[in-house]
Amino acid sequence: MPRLSPRARIIVKKIVIAAAVLYVLFNPYSYRLVKLSLEERRIKNEIARLNRENSALSAEIKRLESDPEYYGYVVRRELGMIKPGEVEYRFVPSGYFKKKNKE
Repeated sequence: MPRLSPRARIIVKKIVIAAAVLYVLFNPYSYRLVKLSLEERRIKNEIARLNRENSALSAEIKRLESDPEYYGYVVRRELGMIKPGEVEYRFVPSGYFKKKNKE
């Protein structure tokens, strides 16, 4: 088999590349493949995010179970509870009553 000249090699490479591009563009399954690949990447990113969130929530649960002071802090903050004998002060944002009177 004779060797191809450098110019012939370039032409063969261009033909192969053009055939591959035409195959990808006109193959009805190429679009679906790209779409599914993007969807797979999105789902993997979502799984990674949810795994990080799950780890953070597990750490929060362990801390709530092992640290009574933190548990009390979270109960007060999230549920608005107060200890016996405590007094709760609530501050009204500035301009609150002016906005209420205009309505």
